[in-house]
Amino acid sequence: MAYTPTPFDKYTTFGLDEAKKLFNQMSAPPQYPNYVSSAQQAPTQMGYYDYTPSQAMQMVAAPNYSASGGAYQGLMGGDYNRLEQALAQPGQLAATQAYDTGLRQLQEQFGGRGLYGSTMMGTQMNEGLMREYMNALSSNAFNAAAKRYSMEQSELANLNIIPD
Repeated sequence: MAYTPTPFDKYTTFGLDEAKKLFNQMSAPPQYPNYVSSAQQAPTQMGYYDYTPSQAMQMVAAPNYSASGGAYQGLMGGDYNRLEQALAQPGQLAATQAYDTGLRQLQEQFGGRGLYGSTMMGTQMNEGLMREYMNALSSNAFNAAAKRYSMEQSELANLNIIPD
């Protein structure tokens, strides 16, 4: 691969030429000071044939743990989906019952009032009742999932299988 000249080569060449001229104008080459080490001995490569650790691994007494109760199964054999459903179902039923009660009250209040009443009923249903119902369902599902993952993480830690 051959060198391809660039537009900046002239600047580099000029700088090197000027440095060479300055170096040639000197009467004698620069004198560097002599280095005198303060070390008493030169560094050497030493072997570690007589190295003794502060506490040898053979001296460490580690108990031999074994499972006496069989293999650890965790919660219901690891059925965390069932746990999450069990946590979410009571809140979901309560939210659904509250929604049904609110819808019946709206229908009793606005029933038979014509176009104006139905528009007001729809507005109150969508902006009030439906929004609260959806908020309750999503909050309930979030709390159930959070509890599930918290317990699952705890179980995995008990098994010493902590995911990355």
